[in-house]
Amino acid sequence: MIELLIAMTILLLLSAGMIARFQTFDNKQVVKQAAATLKTNLRKAQSATVTGKKPTAGCTQFLGFAVTFTANDYSIQASCSEGLAGVADVVALPAGVTFNPVPATVLFTSLTGGVNTTVSLILTGKNTSVTTIVDTSGRIE
Repeated sequence: MIELLIAMTILLLLSAGMIARFQTFDNKQVVKQAAATLKTNLRKAQSATVTGKKPTAGCTQFLGFAVTFTANDYSIQASCSEGLAGVADVVALPAGVTFNPVPATVLFTSLTGGVNTTVSLILTGKNTSVTTIVDTSGRIE
């Protein structure tokens, strides 16, 4: 009976360790997936800029697509000489994931698909951080 209790105790301790490791792995994956979604949406904005996909109204001179950030979400919207135009696509970050620090607006320019200055987008949360960099040529990594 004592041997059975010892075996059960060892199994419970191993199970607790595995559950803790899985939760750590899962938390990291949430942040990594948020970064992957961000990269996809940045490429979508860049592609829409290069193809000249501008709003049908309220845009006399198309400048590109702007991605604006808050701590918990970001939005993608056409940028025109009059300002932001058209409907904004707003993407909320998962619970517990934020931009730290909140980055400046990224504007993909219509002729090159690049940005004016290199921007680092740092997603943090759940004891993990992932950095996405957009350089002046428009490369997103």
